[in-house]
Amino acid sequence: MTASPELALANIGIAITRPVNQATKLSQYIRAAGGTSILFPLIEILPLSDYTDFDKTIKAINRIDWAIFIVAMLCRTACHV
Repeated sequence: MTASPELALANIGIAITRPVNQATKLSQYIRAAGGTSILFPLIEILPLSDYTDFDKTIKAINRIDWAIFIVAMLCRTACHV
Protein backbone atom coordinates (compact mmCIF):
# COMPACT_ATOMS: atom_id res chain seq x y z
CA MET A 1 0.00 0.00 0.00
CA THR A 2 1.38 3.40 -0.97
CA ALA A 3 0.85 6.24 1.50
CA SER A 4 -0.18 9.74 0.54
CA PRO A 5 3.00 11.75 -0.24
CA GLU A 6 1.79 14.54 2.07
CA LEU A 7 2.34 12.35 5.14
CA ALA A 8 5.65 12.83 6.99
CA LEU A 9 6.68 9.17 6.78
CA ALA A 10 5.13 8.39 3.40
CA ASN A 11 6.50 5.12 2.02
CA ILE A 12 9.24 4.84 4.67
CA GLY A 13 9.80 1.58 6.55
CA ILE A 14 10.85 1.83 10.19
CA ALA A 15 12.11 -1.10 12.26
CA ILE A 16 10.90 -1.08 15.86
CA THR A 17 13.28 -3.00 18.13
CA ARG A 18 11.30 -2.59 21.35
CA PRO A 19 9.59 -5.60 22.96
CA VAL A 20 6.33 -6.39 21.14
CA ASN A 21 4.09 -5.30 24.01
CA GLN A 22 5.77 -1.86 23.97
CA ALA A 23 5.80 -1.41 20.19
CA THR A 24 2.07 -1.21 19.49
CA LYS A 25 1.53 2.50 20.14
CA LEU A 26 4.67 3.56 18.27
CA SER A 27 3.67 1.32 15.36
CA GLN A 28 0.26 3.04 15.23
CA TYR A 29 1.90 6.48 15.13
CA ILE A 30 4.23 5.41 12.31
CA ARG A 31 1.35 4.04 10.25
CA ALA A 32 -0.74 7.16 10.90
CA ALA A 33 2.13 9.24 9.51
CA GLY A 34 2.23 7.11 6.34
CA GLY A 35 5.11 4.84 7.29
CA THR A 36 5.38 1.09 7.48
CA SER A 37 6.30 -0.29 10.89
CA ILE A 38 8.42 -3.42 10.97
CA LEU A 39 8.28 -5.16 14.35
CA PHE A 40 11.74 -6.56 15.06
CA PRO A 41 11.98 -7.05 18.84
CA LEU A 42 15.57 -7.52 20.00
CA ILE A 43 14.92 -8.07 23.70
CA GLU A 44 12.29 -9.55 25.94
CA ILE A 45 11.93 -8.21 29.46
CA LEU A 46 10.98 -10.85 32.02
CA PRO A 47 10.75 -10.83 35.80
CA LEU A 48 13.71 -12.20 37.73
CA SER A 49 13.45 -15.87 38.64
CA ASP A 50 15.04 -15.14 42.03
CA TYR A 51 14.84 -11.75 43.75
CA THR A 52 17.20 -12.62 46.62
CA ASP A 53 20.18 -10.50 45.48
CA PHE A 54 17.96 -7.67 44.29
CA ASP A 55 16.08 -7.57 47.62
CA LYS A 56 19.40 -7.51 49.56
CA THR A 57 20.53 -4.52 47.50
CA ILE A 58 17.25 -2.66 48.00
CA LYS A 59 17.39 -3.24 51.76
CA ALA A 60 20.87 -1.68 51.77
CA ILE A 61 19.84 1.25 49.54
CA ASN A 62 20.58 3.79 52.30
CA ARG A 63 24.31 3.01 51.84
CA ILE A 64 24.17 3.78 48.12
CA ASP A 65 24.71 7.36 46.93
CA TRP A 66 22.94 6.98 43.57
CA ALA A 67 20.57 4.48 41.99
CA ILE A 68 19.83 5.15 38.33
CA PHE A 69 17.07 3.32 36.48
CA ILE A 70 17.37 4.06 32.77
CA VAL A 71 14.42 2.07 31.44
CA ALA A 72 11.03 2.53 33.13
CA MET A 73 9.85 -0.94 32.13
CA LEU A 74 12.93 -2.50 33.70
CA CYS A 75 12.32 -0.55 36.88
CA ARG A 76 8.70 -1.73 37.07
CA THR A 77 9.74 -5.33 36.40
CA ALA A 78 12.60 -5.32 38.89
CA CYS A 79 10.52 -3.66 41.60
CA HIS A 80 7.61 -6.13 41.33
CA VAL A 81 5.24 -3.27 40.35
